Amino acid sequence: MYVKEDATENLLRMYEDNKKLEEGLLILTKILKKNLPNNNVNLLLVDIDGSDRVRKKGIEEKISLVEQVKSLLRTLLTSNCTLIDVGTRDEVYIVIENENSEYSKNFAELVRSTIENHLFKFDSDTINLTASIGVCDAPRFGSNAPDIIHAVDEALLEAKKTKNTVYILTELPFESLTFQLTKDQSDMLTLMANHLGRTEDSLMREAFKRLENKHKALWHWGVEEWDTYKKFKL
Repeated sequence: MYVKEDATENLLRMYEDNKKLEEGLLILTKILKKNLPNNNVNLLLVDIDGSDRVRKKGIEEKISLVEQVKSLLRTLLTSNCTLIDVGTRDEVYIVIENENSEYSKNFAELVRSTIENHLFKFDSDTINLTASIGVCDAPRFGSNAPDIIHAVDEALLEAKKTKNTVYILTELPFESLTFQLTKDQSDMLTLMANHLGRTEDSLMREAFKRLENKHKALWHWGVEEWDTYKKFKL
């Protein structure tokens, strides 16, 4: 039986996860600045398939799974790899410096097969899981952290369609997130993208993600939890 996490604990955990993600973006930014434009940077996004099977056991088991995954991945890292810790999220980012896409594809396949063959242990039982992995590279898909994060998200979406697979992004799919903007809003978005050196699509995606991250706890717990939610001012 699924046991809900306490609302206040849920909000605090999500807040800490968001802070870790911000720290991770700073790490990725430093790596990009160090390597570009002379060297390549590849980004992997590892997502555990079927992790909801663990979440149904309770939040402690879910957190245990995430920690086991990160520990397992750290055993595979080489000197040019950096794992970005994003707290209790199911996803893990790995940055690979100064290597080509073929190297990163092989590394991603190693990660996938290692997870597939690993037995994750919990107090109540053990379980086998698989992973879907998206891979993208800089500078082809951007030279800043938000654009690269957006690109690897798109790669992961493709990988998740079949699961237990690695998807190497070769081009960004056509997007239509801006179709409801007014002319003035569209012009402002273009100016902002040019000023920040970002793509318009990744800016829109970031806006939606920030909205979701800010309110998903409220959506999860329902409007009756507004007073609990509001005091954290996330």
